[in-house]
Amino acid sequence: MPRGLFRTAVSLLAIGVFVVADAPTASAHAKLLGAQPRQGAVTASAPDRVVLTFDEPVETSLGSLRVYDGSGERVDRGAVVRPRPQQVVVALDRPLRRGTYTVAWRVVSADSDPISGAYVFHVQRPGPHPGGIAAEVL
Repeated sequence: MPRGLFRTAVSLLAIGVFVVADAPTASAHAKLLGAQPRQGAVTASAPDRVVLTFDEPVETSLGSLRVYDGSGERVDRGAVVRPRPQQVVVALDRPLRRGTYTVAWRVVSADSDPISGAYVFHVQRPGPHPGGIAAEVL
């Protein structure tokens, strides 16, 4: 192999190794960074929506964001909105009464894996089932 061709091949190989080594690694899954109302929060008044914020863009076309009262009845309007790629929002159907509410969510990460979770919040004070109904709705 001619010397100039050998140097070119070695240079291209070095560039390729650098590009691969410098490429960002794919994250495992999206992580929930925050929620409004927050997990475990006791709000003084009823919120009109639930907002979830993730650390990366998420997809909701195969996902959901639902809010249930203490008896397992849905209190959300059903339509999930994405004001930003990392954020999902659902409006609440009616003013919430005093008690415990369970938020159950499912989104798809940038790596195409579905992730899900649930948490509770309380309006004015916890209801009869302060742990919520996550086991029943997930």
